Amino acid sequence: MIEVRGLSKRYGELVALSGIDLQVAAGELAVVLGPSGAGKSTLLRCLNRLTIPDAGEVMIGGQPVPSDGARLRALRREVAMIFQDHNLVPRLSVWRSSSGQRSTGVRFANGARACGEVGGHAP
Repeated sequence: MIEVRGLSKRYGELVALSGIDLQVAAGELAVVLGPSGAGKSTLLRCLNRLTIPDAGEVMIGGQPVPSDGARLRALRREVAMIFQDHNLVPRLSVWRSSSGQRSTGVRFANGARACGEVGGHAP
């Protein structure tokens, strides 16, 4: 499980994150969606300590994310992040380009299916 409580980050006068609370259960698929400048990348960077939050806590698997050292390096080996606008193949859907999968979608335990992408195009 990923749990975020009261996460805040400022860059000078700019408030990037303010009191963010989030829970993502193990095996759950979550999407962070918003306009440019909304703090999506800052949130993701705080999860693996590429950016240090000003306040709040991040827990992964019930343990606080380490701030440095071997435990943080070990966590980063297990956590993947795809930076926006890099390494995407224009002719492929977002799903195929970022996952490396040839699947036409994701099927959830309840039978629901996610196969769209930004712009409404199916993979």
